[in-house]
Amino acid sequence: MPEYRSLFDLPPSVLTSKDIVALAKLLEAGIPLDPHFVEYTAKTGEASYRAKSINDLLSQLPGNADQLDLWVNGWTDDNSIKCGVSIRLHATVPSCQIHSIDEIWYRGKLSQIHEFFKARRPWYGGALPYIPFVSGALQPVLL
Repeated sequence: MPEYRSLFDLPPSVLTSKDIVALAKLLEAGIPLDPHFVEYTAKTGEASYRAKSINDLLSQLPGNADQLDLWVNGWTDDNSIKCGVSIRLHATVPSCQIHSIDEIWYRGKLSQIHEFFKARRPWYGGALPYIPFVSGALQPVLL
């Protein structure tokens, strides 16, 4: 049986606590959840916080977090991993890993994650892919 897997960087995004809750709900949707395989982690300075629900995690935080990890796995009835998503949100390069043995679920969840972050990109988010070309074109003019 094939397994579908992607590991990719997420675009820059501006996320509020409501957005984090919406992201957790998006990740949990369509996954047969077992509380042992859901984990939310946040780091603020040297302190680390863990919880099994996103609301519990956000209630523990004293303020903004430096790093946020969301990890959700779905299991089959015979105790094998069916699907999963892990997202690591950093200030520099946020990333996502998604995997599944069900291609339809995989492609749908991948599309949902891309649309979620596309809707929350900052004003300069659309210009980022073109910056290397613009800077390359300006170098001869500036010289």
